[in-house]
Amino acid sequence: MNHFGYAAWEAWKEYEYEELKPKNKGLKDCPAFLDELVADIENYLPPTELTLLLSELFRLGQQRCNVMILPYRRWNSQRGGRPYWEYLPHFLFDLLNTDSPLFLQALQTWIKREKLEMFFIDGKLDKDSLKDLAGTGAPWRHSPRKINLEKLLNNYIKILKERATQYDKEAS
Repeated sequence: MNHFGYAAWEAWKEYEYEELKPKNKGLKDCPAFLDELVADIENYLPPTELTLLLSELFRLGQQRCNVMILPYRRWNSQRGGRPYWEYLPHFLFDLLNTDSPLFLQALQTWIKREKLEMFFIDGKLDKDSLKDLAGTGAPWRHSPRKINLEKLLNNYIKILKERATQYDKEAS
């Protein structure tokens, strides 16, 4: 079954295009859509392994473990747009790709403060140790057509659970 052909989904996409996009908003900004999605999830997302992973990621995404404080306000816009599209390993790779020891030291301090070490192999906070979460062969590659979605979701879930544990330790 093609769930993108679901009539309610089509109606919401039309609403997004006609009503929300002109206001620079999307369905994620529409409480009515989100409420309907939750109430009728089976028709929007079939009950598969990927759906379960998405549900787990969504649950974790609403918790403190999915929040980081960026040192510069403009970084939020940068990481959300081209070429990163919210894919943190690529964003971190480009930040760490510097010849400035002072900037590198500041980045590493920020990474530790925000508990982002789990994005790196063996805790080495350098660009060459960033994990390939999407299974594309490199942290700066994350074209949607090349991503191993199940691997990506599992990796993000694992990272968020690790961050949650770090915040729990800090709280106790």
